[in-house]
Amino acid sequence: MPAPDSAVAWVDQVLADAVAKRASDIHFEPLGATCRIRLRIDGLLEEHAQLPQHLTDAVTARIKVMAQLDIGEKRLPQDGRLKLTQANAAHEFRVSSCPTLFGEKIVLRHVDALIHLPKTDQLGMRSEQHAQLEAALACPWGLILVTGPTGSGKTVTLYAALQQLNQTHRNISTIEDPIEMTLPGVNQVAHHEGIGLTFAHALRAFLRQDPDVLMIGEIRDRTTAKIAVQAAQTGHLILSTLHTNTALATLTRLLHLGVDRADVASACRLIIAQTLMRTLHACKTHDRSTSAQRLMAKSPGAKVYRAVGCPACRRGYLGRTGVFETLPITQTLQAQIAQGHSDVGLAAQIQKQGGQTLNQAALAHVLEGRSSMAEYQRITATLNEPSVAGLA
Repeated sequence: MPAPDSAVAWVDQVLADAVAKRASDIHFEPLGATCRIRLRIDGLLEEHAQLPQHLTDAVTARIKVMAQLDIGEKRLPQDGRLKLTQANAAHEFRVSSCPTLFGEKIVLRHVDALIHLPKTDQLGMRSEQHAQLEAALACPWGLILVTGPTGSGKTVTLYAALQQLNQTHRNISTIEDPIEMTLPGVNQVAHHEGIGLTFAHALRAFLRQDPDVLMIGEIRDRTTAKIAVQAAQTGHLILSTLHTNTALATLTRLLHLGVDRADVASACRLIIAQTLMRTLHACKTHDRSTSAQRLMAKSPGAKVYRAVGCPACRRGYLGRTGVFETLPITQTLQAQIAQGHSDVGLAAQIQKQGGQTLNQAALAHVLEGRSSMAEYQRITATLNEPSVAGLA
């Protein structure tokens, strides 16, 4: 990018570039002699520009002023929001500052992507997975958990579900950290641990306000887990998230949080594990590697592609698609969970029910030509499941 001549121009230019490139996050990172600016695009960070050292403090101050942060406080982290209007379009960013060795690091999260909220059938689920979600949302009580690593699209899934449930005959309340977007008709509360407004505290308050549907931003501790499970058992529909990578690991996590096996079995209605996978651009070409040939030999009719790259894409990719594993808790699974069956036994039952793991769901995108083996290997590297080497 051409070097602007002032702090104001630098900030305006970087924000405009981020919007144009559909970046989800902007990182201003002081490194001593310079300040590196990186953009997160389709889940991956890439360097965008180098900010001259003499402008670093001024750019930091400019962003903090726009976000209504204390420019005199440089020793403690701060959070705020800023709004930007460009070409008659308004954009909102969540701003976080954090002191580092060479100065304050600033990260801006572009939150406008959630304004055009997809419907549940537009999330990228397969038809049978969407039917399972619809069935769970139609029930008046139970626990629906959405799991996955940070940046896997859990918030969008939860908001899409809440928007579908958001009707005048339902009382819906949420406790979030932070509130990503506003949902008219939903009672949204921001988590504030500094004053004692924790997830558990808010959840107790909600239960005294005649609720129908409750959304908890994240189940982080034993108290919140137990209250959520009890609420799900007593006639409330509860939606929440957990930081686990697979649906089966979510059951184990609840048990580790101290929830009784019988309560987990009776309260849980649906577990969704998800991640996001970059999609190949039209410039893709056939993957003629040995592993790709082996994979296609086991999947007649499939065509495996690899990324190429052109001026219209990002190194061969453009955009992302959701990869989902859905686990409805059937009566058989309920009995096995309550009886203490091992993960191996539960996994066998899930496969018997026709369940598809995240690995299998991601591999399906490769076999259908939407993504590449390289992307498959990147997003499934941390999953405790068979790799493509065992499948090919």
